[in-house]
Amino acid sequence: MSEFSLIFVFTFIIVVLKLVIAVAVLGLFLGHCHTATWIVGVGLAHVSDFSFVLASRARRMGIISREVYLVILSVSALSILLSPLLWQLVLFSVKSPHWHHLKMSFVRLRLHFMKSS
Repeated sequence: MSEFSLIFVFTFIIVVLKLVIAVAVLGLFLGHCHTATWIVGVGLAHVSDFSFVLASRARRMGIISREVYLVILSVSALSILLSPLLWQLVLFSVKSPHWHHLKMSFVRLRLHFMKSS
């Protein structure tokens, strides 16, 4: 298996597993609101940029090899790059009449956090 296919397979598996787990857990708390469950689940599906920091520290301490470090960085970067596409797919596929209102609420929330940091 080539490196590119390995990275794509890992990214797909991680994003799908995180999405399924997030939707299942959120479904327990937001049982009646499927729209919010899927939107928040997609927001949690990507690999966090904190993985860059953890991988860097593990590499410096000799816990992981250079190859593993590069795979972790690639999978993290690819999942972060795919995140906006996943958001758009979910927002356009949600069959709620209020999806545009939800989208604008998330945009305002993101702008609020960007201003405060």
